[in-house]
Amino acid sequence: MNAETWEIALQLLSVQSFFSRTVEDIRRGKNVIILHPYGNNFSEISDTIYDYIFNDKILREYVVQVVDVTTIDYAPTNLMELSKLVYPNESDSNVEKPSSEYLFNKFPRVTVFNKIHLLKPNQQLTWVKLIKSWADNTDQIRDKDGSYCTFCLVEPANNLIGILPESNNNISWRYWWGFPSSLELRLLCREKRLRDEVKTVWFEAVTAGVASGDLLLADTILESFPKRLDEVNELLNKNTTEKCPPLELNIRPSQSYNANLLDQTVGVPASLRNDWAKGRILASYDYGIEWHPITLAQNNNFQQLEHRMWRGQASILLPLVDQVRLSASSSLVRMYGEKWFTRWFEPQDPENTIRLNGNPLDAELGFLRALQNGKNVFRDSQWKNVLDTTWEIRNKLAHYEPLDWERFRAFWGYHNYQ
Repeated sequence: MNAETWEIALQLLSVQSFFSRTVEDIRRGKNVIILHPYGNNFSEISDTIYDYIFNDKILREYVVQVVDVTTIDYAPTNLMELSKLVYPNESDSNVEKPSSEYLFNKFPRVTVFNKIHLLKPNQQLTWVKLIKSWADNTDQIRDKDGSYCTFCLVEPANNLIGILPESNNNISWRYWWGFPSSLELRLLCREKRLRDEVKTVWFEAVTAGVASGDLLLADTILESFPKRLDEVNELLNKNTTEKCPPLELNIRPSQSYNANLLDQTVGVPASLRNDWAKGRILASYDYGIEWHPITLAQNNNFQQLEHRMWRGQASILLPLVDQVRLSASSSLVRMYGEKWFTRWFEPQDPENTIRLNGNPLDAELGFLRALQNGKNVFRDSQWKNVLDTTWEIRNKLAHYEPLDWERFRAFWGYHNYQ
């Protein structure tokens, strides 16, 4: 992830909450399993999480031991074997039967087991059994004298989610899932402080609509600047390493999602864990559980991708369309008075005339455009371009059609017109 983007992302409420709650668990002596979905950027997620928690001075008061399991000759079955493999130069010959307390005293405050997902399935299972034994033993020690040391896993979920021990009093699961929201992605784009305002807003629309729930995908979009739906689709297809099998993508993942930006303990529903682990679904505060946009692109589901482009744009542009309508109506009131709408011809729909009698600023965009094109009512001829462009944009959005970059930029130049 781009360093600047990451620094901004760390200020987002949901991302802050994820890390603060994870660190809180470790400080309370809980063993922590952090799982994230598999994808071509999974190693970047793992590295990012690990670096921020353990290398960025958040847990600077603790000594951390990283155990790269791929460098160990075999998978240990008990704590004694683990101790010998991790500390081969230390002898336990003077201890007839080392206790759990004795063995744990050899390990630092936090031990991070790394790269379990790269092992063969039988080796993964052995390591997982050892981890469960670790959790059970730390609980016994804590009950006895209050001392403990903890482990932490940061792993892609695709090979491990079915065999890892469940969350309990000793083990806390944290899911890289359900954040950031579309609003947070808009804030991230704003904080990038691009020189071109309309480019910033374009990024807001695309990331908020397409990448809500996937921080790394948002970063990819910000680095690539796709200008049309086909370019977004091409970018999504490039951003994967594994072909997704055909899915019933017209059926929304059938689970409710009680999203909470402040609490990432909300787990992935059991029926969807396999799809989530493989990166096929995501969730966000705004839109709930959805198919991942990469999944849509791989299955050539342009209709849903188009809708996601649209929803990001509609939330930004529709209020600006209304702003143009109000500004045009206000100009006519200033020039011709509050009964301006009776000066040439009234709206075809009597209901519109009733509304204008109550509020002369409440004119329909189509009526304003018809007046300008038919009677040239605005003294500034530029209003024709403003109203024609705004009317076109409104109609596209009303029919769930997203704009390309050129039309988006053209409208942006008019939305503040007075």
